[in-house]
Parts: sequence; C-alpha cells; structure tokens
Amino acid sequence: MKTLRHYRFELYLISFSLLLFGDLFFPAQIFNTWISPLLVVLALLAGYVILSVRKKTRLLFGALFSIALLSQVLQFFEVGQETHSVRVFHFFIFAAFFTLVTASIIIQVWKTREVDTKLVFGVMGGYISLGLVAFFLLLAIEFAEPGSFKGIVAGAASNFEDLLYYTYITLMTIGYGDISPATPLAKKAAVLIGLWGQFYLVIITALVVGKYLNSEKGEKKRR
Repeated sequence: MKTLRHYRFELYLISFSLLLFGDLFFPAQIFNTWISPLLVVLALLAGYVILSVRKKTRLLFGALFSIALLSQVLQFFEVGQETHSVRVFHFFIFAAFFTLVTASIIIQVWKTREVDTKLVFGVMGGYISLGLVAFFLLLAIEFAEPGSFKGIVAGAASNFEDLLYYTYITLMTIGYGDISPATPLAKKAAVLIGLWGQFYLVIITALVVGKYLNSEKGEKKRR
C-alpha cells in the first residue's frame, strides 16, 4: 500500500485515461461489456489510495470505497439493475466518492512543495477528476429535469456518453454547439463548469510555476 500511495497520482491518471479513451483502441462492445467495468474498479481503487493518505480518515473513506465497490459489482452482475432506487443509490455513492477524491487531489497538489513528475501527474489527474464531478452535476440535472440539454435525446441509452462528452467540452471551453443547455438550471451549470475549468488552469498553473521558481531559488542559494 505504501508503494501504491507513492504512485497514487500516476495510477489515478492512467486508470481514468483508459476509462475515457479505451474504446478508441478496443471494439466498443467488448470494451463496454468487460473492460470498462474493470477499469471502474481500478479507478475506485486508485481513488481510495489517494483518500487513504490521511490516517485519520482512512476508516471512513474505506467504508465509502467498499460501498462504491459493492455497488459497481452489483451493477456489473445486473443485480437490481431495473430498480430506479438502485440506480439513484449507485449515482450518489459514486458522486460522493469521486467528489471527495477530486478535493483530496487538489489539496495534496496545493500542499506539495517540490515540482516533480508526481506533481504534474497530480495536476493532470485533478483536471480529469474535476470533469468527472462536473459530469455528475449535469447527470443529476438531467435526472431531475429530462430534456435539459439540446442535442441529447431524453431517456436514451446514449445519454451517459453524450453528457460525458459535453462535460469535458464545456470544462475546456471549446463549445462546438452540437449539445447545449436548454433550461435555466442547465445553463447555470454550464457557466459554473466553464468557470471551474478556467479557475483550475489559472490557479493551479500559477501555483506550479510559483513552486518551481521557489525551488530554483532554493537551489541557487545552496550553491
């Protein structure tokens, strides 16, 4: 576990990169049926490793991780798949877990003193994880008000991938326009996500540059 904690940012970034882009390299049916569920488990494990850095909260986060893992296993074997309450439970558990993981990554990056590859992986993983939190926000809006986004068929099986795509396009402020918010709540969420992306890039970039300059000054003084 100590080794996993040392490479926690790398593990988290790799697991989510494979989860987001794995179907570019594997047939969609095979990836969605078999590979994707395993990558979700890997992402949950990587998230727990990040959360377990603090000893005081390991038990609490371990319990949340166990519940999220159990929920994923039940979904994989289609236990209660048709029950709306099970779907809602699965959604809230994952949203809570990865929101905590995202906050933990940002805090750990903030507290890291030296600029090294670990910090770079942490910054990249934090950005991807921030997009995941934004995705849960948009998904909650679509659950509450179906048809909140133009370009997405309400209740369609493709909602998940379409909203995930729209989330990261909005976070990066690209805005192709093929999907757009249609309700006041969805519009406010889109603005909020765009601000999240800009604030993260500006603040975290300034933080990393500042740490790098401080480390360079420290090295020059030691010389």
